[in-house]
Amino acid sequence: MFEFNPGVEIGDKYVLKKVLGSGGFGMVWLAGHKFLPNKFVAIKFGLNLMGDAKERFENEIQILDQLRDNPNIIKVEDAGNYGPYPYLVLEFATAGDLDKYILQNPPTLDAIAGWLKQLAHALDYAHSKGIVHRDLKPANILFMRDGSLRLCDFGIAHDDSHNFTVSGYSMGTPEYMAPEQIVNLRGVGPQTDTWALGVIALKLITGKPLFDAKNVGSLVEAYQAVTNATVPKLTTDRSGATVPPPVQQVIARALEKDPQIRRASYPTVTAFAEAFARAIAPQPVQPAVNNHPFGQPPPKMGKPLPKPNPAYAQTIAASPKPVPVPPPPLLESERNRLLLQLTDQRTSYERRCAIGGRLNEMGDTRPGVGVRADGLPDIRWLPVTPGGNINIKGTAFLVQPFYIAKYPITNAQFDAFVKAWDGYYNREWWRDMPAQYQPRKLDNPYNSAANNSRDSISWYQSVALARWLHNRWRGYEMPAIGSTSFEIGRNAVVRLPTEWEWQWAAQGGQQQRKYPWGEWRSNKANTDEAGLEQAIAVGMYPDGVAACKAQDMAGNVWEWCLNKYQKPGEAGIDANWDYRVLRGGSFHDNQPNAAAASRSHYSPRYDFDSFGLRLVVAAPI
Repeated sequence: MFEFNPGVEIGDKYVLKKVLGSGGFGMVWLAGHKFLPNKFVAIKFGLNLMGDAKERFENEIQILDQLRDNPNIIKVEDAGNYGPYPYLVLEFATAGDLDKYILQNPPTLDAIAGWLKQLAHALDYAHSKGIVHRDLKPANILFMRDGSLRLCDFGIAHDDSHNFTVSGYSMGTPEYMAPEQIVNLRGVGPQTDTWALGVIALKLITGKPLFDAKNVGSLVEAYQAVTNATVPKLTTDRSGATVPPPVQQVIARALEKDPQIRRASYPTVTAFAEAFARAIAPQPVQPAVNNHPFGQPPPKMGKPLPKPNPAYAQTIAASPKPVPVPPPPLLESERNRLLLQLTDQRTSYERRCAIGGRLNEMGDTRPGVGVRADGLPDIRWLPVTPGGNINIKGTAFLVQPFYIAKYPITNAQFDAFVKAWDGYYNREWWRDMPAQYQPRKLDNPYNSAANNSRDSISWYQSVALARWLHNRWRGYEMPAIGSTSFEIGRNAVVRLPTEWEWQWAAQGGQQQRKYPWGEWRSNKANTDEAGLEQAIAVGMYPDGVAACKAQDMAGNVWEWCLNKYQKPGEAGIDANWDYRVLRGGSFHDNQPNAAAASRSHYSPRYDFDSFGLRLVVAAPI
């Protein structure tokens, strides 16, 4: 007979002290260590486990073992069987759980921000291992004696390596469950945990969750309750302190009903925690910044940029070194003369290439070519309007107004991504891609001049760059195009263009130009006809401009598009190697490939020296 009483020995090392909690499928006991009198642990026993319940208990042991290196996740110290009852031994959180704590202690906004940071650290670590918690709530957040938090109870966590079946109901606590979790959709993922943490943040501020689950008796009622709920107006917290207005928007984005929009707003849980911290921080008066791509400075983005990443040192070292330059007035005069030569149609291909090289030596200060003082790419966004219908491979697509970058991404701009503290080697930007490309080795550009189009870039690398910039610029509201608003992270995304967006911009929309400038002229693009056999600096053919004022949409480098070649309507990011679309031709390719309607394709993993990219700000796909 296997009994649960104080004094019972478990596994020859532990002695039961008292019950800490119990439920339908288990109980948790406080236990002492038989040979270490000052050591206490919590032992979780599985009771009456059958089928999926038993497998989930065993899976929790494996999950906690995978996550043992994170300081904000409860540590598993041992596991075994007490007769027919499996158990796991956990570190003992001596100060109780968050649910009980907040009943008597209304937290300050600063305390909430600190807790969110710790929980985000735990959750993002779990997500990086393919694990979604799915049952976040204050009762599953424990305090240690030093005030740090531990996330516990991964009993219903979703592990990518397991597919548990649940008959007739979804698992979780209704008042903290995201809409997609209630209806048990495949969309359950990291954004599901972001929702739950948003509800927790709301409860910490107001004392109440998003909706009252006391009268919710079924999943249908829970789904109706969550879809009808709105974030209340936040003016003061439980202590009576004023809640800054930006907090309302930060939480509302975490509680966006559409999981894709929620994920676009907060690609990581840390992004939500950081947005909350920024929202409660005193707002300094920002000086005017004239070189911001949108005309004013973005929100503060956290840590300063570190030294260049060693993995990319070879590329950085390969960049041409500045040469002695004339005094500033003479330098500016030379720059103006060079730019004027570019507008002369008689200027040869070779001369245009040389002008790009000289501008790089002097330090190319043209807007949209380099990097801003804060280390982010200086991209100039051009409105593409009005929208309209376009046919791609027999399928009609509706193009809505959007913004497109004036130039393809340059070496200097891609280098900013590589050198950023949260840049190229952050695995978040590579999610859903094949494991061997998370991230893939970065090849040096064929021509490393800072103002050259960045070549030798794969589709995967292009998507990663776009995700990084989207995260950095989240929350910025661009000027509306007509009645269409563009708030990055809410209803707009920084991403690769779809090929229908790309072609619409290149052909001048309803003008349906054959080439961006109209009829073919060989002196308007760096194609095979130029004979240079390399990509050159951006903007060397200003007369080859498209109707929207975008340059280099023909020749120089092929530009990756978001969607698949054989199935144009599929633009999602997945682990398949289906061909992705390339547009615009390159220095390798002749006149027909540079046409606005010309399509090409390649596997997304290849990064040939004629492959580059251009970004858009547009509606989510």
